[in-house]
Amino acid sequence: MTTLLQDVKYGLRLLGRSPAFAAVAVLTLALGIGANTAIFSLLDALFLMPLPVPNASQLVDVYKTRNGRGYGELSYPDYVFYRDRSDAFSALAAEYPTAPINLVISGESQELNGSVVSQNYFHVLELSPFLGRFFVREEDQAPGRNPVAVISYALWQRRFGGDAGILGKTVQLNGTVFTIVGVAPKGFQGAILGLPATDVWIPAAMFHAGYHYCDAFQRDCTVLNLVGRLKQGVTPARAQAEMSGLARQLEAAFPETNRGIGVAVVPARGVRPVERAESAPAAALLFGAVGLVLLIACANLAGLLLVRNTARRREIALRLALGAGRGRLVRQLVTEGLLLSVAGGLAGLWVALQGQNLLLNFYATASEGGQTYFTLRLDPRVLGFALALSILTGVLFSVIPGVQASRANLTDAMKDAGLATGRHRSRLRDVLVVGQVALSLVLVTGAGLLLRSLGNIYRGPGYDVAHLAWLRLRPSLIGYPAAKAWAYQREVIRRLEALPGVVAASPEDYSPLRNSGDDVSIWLPGKAPTRPELAARAGINQVGPRTFETLGVPLLQGREFNQQDRKDTPSVAIVNETLADRMWSPGKAVGSILVVEGQPYRVIGTVKDAQYHAMSERPAAFVYVDYWQQDTSTSWGEDSRTMVRMAGDPRAMLPLLRRTAASVDPNVPISEDRPMREWLADEFSPVRMAGTSLVCFAGLALLLSAIGLYGILAFTVSQRTREIAVRMALGAGRSGVAKQVVRRGALLGLTGTAIGLAAALAGGRLVASWLYGVRGYDPIALLAGPVLLIGVALVASYLPARRASSVDPAAALRFE
Repeated sequence: MTTLLQDVKYGLRLLGRSPAFAAVAVLTLALGIGANTAIFSLLDALFLMPLPVPNASQLVDVYKTRNGRGYGELSYPDYVFYRDRSDAFSALAAEYPTAPINLVISGESQELNGSVVSQNYFHVLELSPFLGRFFVREEDQAPGRNPVAVISYALWQRRFGGDAGILGKTVQLNGTVFTIVGVAPKGFQGAILGLPATDVWIPAAMFHAGYHYCDAFQRDCTVLNLVGRLKQGVTPARAQAEMSGLARQLEAAFPETNRGIGVAVVPARGVRPVERAESAPAAALLFGAVGLVLLIACANLAGLLLVRNTARRREIALRLALGAGRGRLVRQLVTEGLLLSVAGGLAGLWVALQGQNLLLNFYATASEGGQTYFTLRLDPRVLGFALALSILTGVLFSVIPGVQASRANLTDAMKDAGLATGRHRSRLRDVLVVGQVALSLVLVTGAGLLLRSLGNIYRGPGYDVAHLAWLRLRPSLIGYPAAKAWAYQREVIRRLEALPGVVAASPEDYSPLRNSGDDVSIWLPGKAPTRPELAARAGINQVGPRTFETLGVPLLQGREFNQQDRKDTPSVAIVNETLADRMWSPGKAVGSILVVEGQPYRVIGTVKDAQYHAMSERPAAFVYVDYWQQDTSTSWGEDSRTMVRMAGDPRAMLPLLRRTAASVDPNVPISEDRPMREWLADEFSPVRMAGTSLVCFAGLALLLSAIGLYGILAFTVSQRTREIAVRMALGAGRSGVAKQVVRRGALLGLTGTAIGLAAALAGGRLVASWLYGVRGYDPIALLAGPVLLIGVALVASYLPARRASSVDPAAALRFE
């Protein structure tokens, strides 16, 4: 411990004498460690972070599995069965976390995100209300009897101004009058990370007010997430065994709905397993990218330390001559490296905070436009990671230079000879620079591919997005029957199209880039498959007249849907070019019959492929059926996403569009009203996040590589001052000397570029799933990266070359 303190004191004194070197080293490490810490905090939030509630380690989530796979929602009757029979939980609660809520106060409506929860929900989470109370047992027994609500602290402040008399007041939610009985604790936004933050909670007995697409009290309506608190001493594995046994009992009792259905009990940490699986590829890509940045930083500092240790050769030789062991010397040099890395780690915490703010831009908003319940923070796990990474980094970049320095030739060093020798060290420095350039090119090429991909997305995924917006209309949530709902939809469209600046409007069941989540079986007449699983599959959407005009999708043949297509006329369909090419010979699709799920449709038109897919996927076959001909036996057929094309700015027009729709009936929930361009930005947020992050990392890598190359060339020039002076004294021109330095820098850059280009070609497959309209071997991205790297190498070589060409031979030789 005494010698360690001596090493620390001595290292601090030395670094204090070289403030420029220390500042460059600490800044380099701060950027590398800070970027890694920010990405680790993202991984922490996705996979490790517990809920911000008391005793969160006892909480588990319960999901439905089918044949042992997947993570899905359960039905309310199944929840009651598990709740009443399980012995592993002190309490088990249920929640539907994304209930669309339309709040109406004094004739003004506002879109909220609600949660329909079981009466014991807040008890399971061990929460206490900020004001009032939570739900009581009686309020969750008789469907529709007790319309009570708990609002979030944020909504209480935002919409009600923190009114202390809020308890007992009534508000209209989805057409039903509710009484506010409590305010949730400050900061609580729900029990599921990564989903839209909850504004209001209503009891499960009021399910019809928050969800109307199936009967939530029937066993075939599976919409609930379950969260349970384990009893003291009960492990998740024991709870899993018990719940699996109960699931088998349910399967035996209700085989028509529960055949093959089991449950998965997982600790309540991070986002839901489905979101984890979706986020894992992007998180892995970012973690790999920041790992490359840190390797570049380590290579950069290792090169700088090799240069620094060479300049300290006389000091090192003297310490060895006075009896210091090589191990003792290496430990001293590693201690100096650790001092730098710890200082860099501390500074990196600020960089990590800025990186977290950048990452939150991609996770704070859902594709529907609502704010998500997602936080990034420097919790103990993240701080521990930053500390461990700082120590590992310090050892990594200082050990090799330390070992090299301990092998100094005592005689040459004490004679001040060998200034231009040390070929092994010179080769090692060159290898480090070449490695930095190669790794930088991998990042630059990846960033270029993703930027090209983002450009294709924003230009429009098969349709024009610049002047497009939508409104989601949900008359079913306030109990509209099908006929009234359709009349409402038609009137909204009529009023919207009457507005100045609106070109066209049309209803759709689903957003243009999505289908219902399930495709349909299709075949030609007389060619029905012998077994259902052998049928061809296609995506499906219900769309109204003028949909393709509204979207800007070219009609290739035939016509669009029009007012002549009604429920009492033959069913018609429009197919995309992929489906037309697959099912018919060229030009034969229009007029043909296509059987969709056993129902015949006459094809009246073909359109260009409008779904946008990654380059790793083939274009999907798609069939469009008439919105006004669809089955209205379920609530899905009563609601729509109404697409609106306008001549001006969609964002500026949205308030008018919303007011116009609300003027038909202010009680109908209107949600997801936003421009298509913003929806694209959120829908493709993984691509945006990966592209933006890789651009930042690539820029950082370029800067570090330029510093490394400049440092090596500047040191080489300083060590070869005598040689350069002699050459110039013997007649060598200044331009020739400068060209020699630039040539060496260009050679290092070209070598690194060649190695990096090979790695980038292989790495292109790693980002294939994020590429839209561009392939992993895109020539523009593959050529732009090397050109940029070589340009950086030439710029980094310029200053050392200029310094070499300005050497005064007489002064240099006189000094030597």
